[in-house]
Amino acid sequence: MFRWVPRSSTQAGIGYETDNYVPQKASLMKNFRHTNHHQPFGLLTTACKPKLGVLCFALLLVACTSSRLTATAQEPLSAETIQEGLRAIVDPTFDPDAYAQDPEYTEVFLMERTRANRDRVDLIKELWKRDPNNADALPFFALRWSLMSHVLDEPQVVLKEVAELLDDGSHLPLTQEAWFAHAQATIEFARHGNPDAKANVPTVVAIYLEKYPRNSRGAGLLIAWAKDYTKNDPLTRLDLYEQAARNYPDDRSAKYWPGKVAQIEGIDQPFHLNFTDALTGDIISTGDFVNQIIVVDFWATWCQPCLSKMPSLKALNTKYKDRGVAFIGISLDHPVENGGRDQLTGYCKQNMIDWPQFYQGQGWASAFSVSWGIDTLPTTFVIDQHGNLHTTSAQDDLEEVIERLLMREPNEGLAHSESR
Repeated sequence: MFRWVPRSSTQAGIGYETDNYVPQKASLMKNFRHTNHHQPFGLLTTACKPKLGVLCFALLLVACTSSRLTATAQEPLSAETIQEGLRAIVDPTFDPDAYAQDPEYTEVFLMERTRANRDRVDLIKELWKRDPNNADALPFFALRWSLMSHVLDEPQVVLKEVAELLDDGSHLPLTQEAWFAHAQATIEFARHGNPDAKANVPTVVAIYLEKYPRNSRGAGLLIAWAKDYTKNDPLTRLDLYEQAARNYPDDRSAKYWPGKVAQIEGIDQPFHLNFTDALTGDIISTGDFVNQIIVVDFWATWCQPCLSKMPSLKALNTKYKDRGVAFIGISLDHPVENGGRDQLTGYCKQNMIDWPQFYQGQGWASAFSVSWGIDTLPTTFVIDQHGNLHTTSAQDDLEEVIERLLMREPNEGLAHSESR
C-alpha cells in the first residue's frame, strides 16, 4: 500500500511511504516497449536454439563480465572496475528472421534484455556504494533510475531512493538528476495506476521546471504530462504543448508538437488522405470509403510492438470487413535506398496483409505522419462513417471503438461532416 507523503515544505511530494515495502515485479511484455524479469534464461536452453545465436553471444559476454566481478567479490571493487563491468554489458540484438520462425524468440529476447538491464542496475548500485560523489559516474546513476522507472517497472523504488538522497542533502552533484528522476518516476508510477502519483504529476513537473527552467529535459516532462494525464482536458493539453513549443523550440521532438495540436483540434473534423498503395499501385482516397469506418494504422516493419499487434489487426479485418470497416496502413519504414519499400511489401506478402499501405519513405521524418505528430508506434486513428476523425489513440481498444461506432445512430456525428 503506497501513499504520497511530503518530506518538507520545500520538497513537497518527493517520496512514498510503504507498508511492508516490496518492489513490484515487472511485466514481461511491457519491457519491450521502449520497454522486464529477474529470472535469467538458461544458457544451455538458449544455445540449443540455432536462431538465437546472437542472444547466446550477448549472454556469454555478460557471463564473462559477471564472472570477472564475482572472482574479485571477496575484495572491495573499485569504482573503475565497476564502470568497466558496466561498459562490458551488451544488449541482445533483435533478429526479425528468428522472430518470424520461432514463436518463443520474443520471450527469450525480452528475458535476455531484462537480464542485461538488471545487471546494469545492480552494478550501478555497487558503484554508488563505493563512490557516490564521483563526477564520472553521474551518467550511470541517472541511467539506473531511468532503467528502473521505464524498463524494470520499479518507479516506486526510484522514488524511495531519490527521496532519501534529497532528504540527506549531501550529494550535491546528483541533486538535479535526482529531481529529474523523481519527476520521471512519479509519471511512470501514475501510469501504473497509483492515484496519488497521478494527482501529483502537475506538482512534480512544476517543481522541476521551477528549479531548472533552462534544462531541456523539461520539455519531455511537459509532453509526458500532456500525453498521459490530460486526455479528458484538451484545453490543458493544448496549453502544455504550446508551453513546450514556446520554451523548448530547439528540442529534437519539437517538430511533432504542431501535429499533437492537430490531433486535438482534429477530433470530429474531416480526415483526408490520398496515396498510392504500395502493394497494388492503386490510387487510394479516404473519400472512396463511403459510409465506412476506417482504421488508420501507423506502423513499420522494424517496430516489434507493431508486428506483435499484426495478428490481432488481421483478425479484426477479417471479422469486420463485411460490416463496413476498412483498414489502411501508413508505413514509417526506411527510405527506398535502405530497403524500406522492399521490407514493407515483403512483410505484407509473407503475412498475407492485403489492406492498402501508404509507404511514406522517410521513416520518422515522413511528412504526413509528422503532420499528425506521430512519435510513437503503433498509433491507430479511427475515422467514423461520416469521414470525421473519431480518435487518435485506438491502438489498445480498437475493437471496442469499432463496436461503439457500429452501434451509433446513422446521423450521429454528422454535424461536423463535410464532403469527403
